[in-house]
Amino acid sequence: MPPDFDWKLASCFSTCAYSAWLLVHSAARVKADQWVVVHSAAGAVGSLVIQIAKSAGAQVIGLVGGEHKFEFVEQFGPDAVIDYLRDDWPDGVKALTGGRGADVIFDGNAGDRAPMNLDAIAPLGHIIYLGASAGQAPLVPPSMLIGKSCSMSGFVQYFHQAISGGAEMAATHKALADDSWRIPIEREFDLADIAEAHRAWEARELLGRAVIRVGGEL
Repeated sequence: MPPDFDWKLASCFSTCAYSAWLLVHSAARVKADQWVVVHSAAGAVGSLVIQIAKSAGAQVIGLVGGEHKFEFVEQFGPDAVIDYLRDDWPDGVKALTGGRGADVIFDGNAGDRAPMNLDAIAPLGHIIYLGASAGQAPLVPPSMLIGKSCSMSGFVQYFHQAISGGAEMAATHKALADDSWRIPIEREFDLADIAEAHRAWEARELLGRAVIRVGGEL
């Protein structure tokens, strides 16, 4: 546990903070002035990816499931927020990027709407899948990647940590401790309420991180 962290932050930072930093700096190698699209921008990983990509000089578009989440995401400083439940969300991305599309798309949803990423991605762009909370995505024939010379890849934190030399730890510990980056801990559940926590998660009602209280504060 980093010495400057309280117990709540220490209980929930490692997976989302390390994943977000490695997505930006190892998997995508985001550069200044690139356009980055972040699915599930109201989640813990998504909100951190916004902050970390902005600190790398990127322009960031957050995607959320419903306009009621716009205000929550805007506190993390994206250049725009779009409702990805709209069938025309790729048009919104292209309008913001002068018709090119995004250089990088981070997607932890997948599901049957995942092919829409191919409409929103720019030539030579990179789509990175880090989960499938909306279910498995349809298969993508290689021929669909050829026209834009774009690429798709997967992400698991631990493979990138194996070659990072601990860079994600040094960077995220410092930035979280001094509030340069922030993990939004929005809900706290008692252990007896774990069924309600699961229900809220499955209904996509949770924003940021939720923590479960098992014992008292030390």
